[in-house]
Amino acid sequence: MQAALDGIRIVDLTEWMYGSLGTRYLADMGADVIKVESLQGDPSRDLKAVRRRTQKKLPDCKWNYYFECNNRNKRGVALDIKAEDGRQILYKLVEAADVFATTYDMRTLRELGLDYDSLSKVNGKLIYARSSGWGPNGPDVDKPVLDALTEARAGNMSRIGEPGQPPVYTATGEPTAAIDLAYATMMALFHRLRSGEGQEVDVSLFGANILFENYNLEVYMGTEAEVMANQIARKAAGNPLFNMYPTKDRWVYMCMMQTDRWWPNLVKAMGKPELATDPRFESHQKMCGESRSDAINILDEVLPAKTAEEWFGEDVRKEIELIVTPINSYADLYDDPQASDNDYIVEYEHPSFGKMKLMGFPAQFTETPPAIKIPAPKLGEHTQEILAELGYSRDDVGEFIERNIVL
Repeated sequence: MQAALDGIRIVDLTEWMYGSLGTRYLADMGADVIKVESLQGDPSRDLKAVRRRTQKKLPDCKWNYYFECNNRNKRGVALDIKAEDGRQILYKLVEAADVFATTYDMRTLRELGLDYDSLSKVNGKLIYARSSGWGPNGPDVDKPVLDALTEARAGNMSRIGEPGQPPVYTATGEPTAAIDLAYATMMALFHRLRSGEGQEVDVSLFGANILFENYNLEVYMGTEAEVMANQIARKAAGNPLFNMYPTKDRWVYMCMMQTDRWWPNLVKAMGKPELATDPRFESHQKMCGESRSDAINILDEVLPAKTAEEWFGEDVRKEIELIVTPINSYADLYDDPQASDNDYIVEYEHPSFGKMKLMGFPAQFTETPPAIKIPAPKLGEHTQEILAELGYSRDDVGEFIERNIVL
């Protein structure tokens, strides 16, 4: 079956999740993504180095989940792009490509002759897709960057957690930036399909973290209300039935905005039907106003007596309609049939590591479904194959290997 991006070739000079995951999304959809690495390899091949970035003490793993998940479905070539012959190979790759994607900083790209102005002379219809830290303009364009720095500056951290508690890092910027990179690349390809024009596009970690705050930030922009710029206590939720609560074994989240409709069902499930006619809760206005704290306190007192399944399990839901879900751990999600049945989490037989579960695909297509066809490449795994496609002879490749131009 044909994939949606069959025939699209992408030269991938990215590192870390915010770039490599973006090109992997395109590879999942059938693009021929050629990952270009130095002879030493992408730094994320060193799982210990990945962990040192965040100083997390994590259990041992028999496979490098970070590199594998960000680079599956790609072919790999290892080049010394600082050497003139190495750059010429890269130029040949670009000449035959639709997209050049990179996370390198602009100063390095200019020094290597890999900026947009240089590569557009090699391929006038090239889509040049760069994932940066702070964006292509502004006073901080060349500042050092990590996702945590951009999230801190975007305001995300200050909104999460209970008032008085430290800000919380959510690590949402890198995966969001990866989605932005794939999206921007597709839009540029669509424009080229209609106009024949190549172009340069830039997405950034800073922009991704701002985008992630879409709703709350827009509310603040419309109101400039101080409450929208700070942490909000769970006990101060504006709607008691749009809030999280502890049960005996786990937390649950309720999303029942129409309290007039849902309150009678909820208190019936809780074995407190008399609360349905309690005058404190006789209207949505009272529930979300003067009686808000009373409702939250009642739920906090009653729900810890039973498990989430006992309160809101399938048997209860068959009898009483409610919009409540347990707050899963990763272990719960790992075996969630809703995730596996939709290919959000998939099983994959890795040629070296055997059966494993991987992140699947966020969208399903009836005619051009995504698939995991090959694992992330070993360093330089496809160098000779790709150079042969570019017209280099076996002797040429042998000479490059001897001179440490390729691996």
